[in-house]
Amino acid sequence: NEKEQIEKYLSQIRKRYSVAASNNVGSHLSQRQRIYTVPQGIEKADIIVFLLIDPVSIEKEKAMIQKLKQNNNYYLAVEKDAFIVFRKKGI
Repeated sequence: NEKEQIEKYLSQIRKRYSVAASNNVGSHLSQRQRIYTVPQGIEKADIIVFLLIDPVSIEKEKAMIQKLKQNNNYYLAVEKDAFIVFRKKGI
């Protein structure tokens, strides 16, 4: 089940890392101390999480993903269907 895989991945992110997440995934991370909703937090967050399912924001999020793929500070850690995760290099 894709939802279970996403929840498992998110639950394994260490608490010390800051996370920026698309709005539809933020609720799974709300207990964290350092959480941002994209686009806020991009460039600050250790981990950036997208779930591309919101038709209103999907094009903006796809554009952010393309920029992150070119960003030397981050690498693409997960790209599974609509679930995409970038991690800051060195963490």
